[in-house]
Amino acid sequence: MALYTLAGTKVSIGTSAVIDFTGTETEILADFALDTYKLIAETETISDFGDTAADVAFTALADARTRHLKGSTDGGVATITCADMPTDLGQIAVKAAAAPTNQAEFNIKFEWKNGDVSYIRGPVMSWSRVNGTGPNNVAKRSFGVSNSYGEFINPA
Repeated sequence: MALYTLAGTKVSIGTSAVIDFTGTETEILADFALDTYKLIAETETISDFGDTAADVAFTALADARTRHLKGSTDGGVATITCADMPTDLGQIAVKAAAAPTNQAEFNIKFEWKNGDVSYIRGPVMSWSRVNGTGPNNVAKRSFGVSNSYGEFINPA
């Protein structure tokens, strides 16, 4: 695989259409692909996200040695920053999904520069204004999406 930059990456929000996570990875990817997505305009940054297992420590009395086991897995929260564009349909959808009364989980699609497409699903946890530090900053928005089921990648 060749190295690639994130320039040209697209982020889109889908609907709360159900994904059957009991199927095979191919079936799960097909479910994600069937959803309808709105491109989120002027996306600037995507935070790190992905599965991390909790460290479960156990210390035996007999040998006073701590052992580490893998506990539950947390996919983290993907935080995405974009220029503030109140009339963009993608940003309108994100804002609605982030409403405090909206408990639904949403499908998020990432189209990477190398041709891979990946998906995560979870509630949109935040919709915040990013002000920067002065007059030479672009007005931005930031939103967080819980990665409740892990990342599903359809390779190019």
